[in-house]
Amino acid sequence: MFNLDGERRHLAVRERVGRGELAGPTIYTAGPFADGSSVRSPADAQRFVRGQKQAGYDFVKLHGDLDRESFEALARAGRDEGIPIVGHAPRELP
Repeated sequence: MFNLDGERRHLAVRERVGRGELAGPTIYTAGPFADGSSVRSPADAQRFVRGQKQAGYDFVKLHGDLDRESFEALARAGRDEGIPIVGHAPRELP
């Protein structure tokens, strides 16, 4: 199962399913999504991706309202951290 708007509680459920304590499918989850209010600069993008990775999320969900510079920083951070970026293409891309 792919969860595109996750919270910490989804990580806990994923762990319980993985340990066999709870019946369920394999869960892949993003955390709260990256958008123009949570990522306002390239530095924010780096911190956001690093935080999602450290929290244990499987990928970062992107909404389409990031400026080009922040989007590119988010993509670089995803590559650097080894965590995929998924979601909507930014409106600012040609």
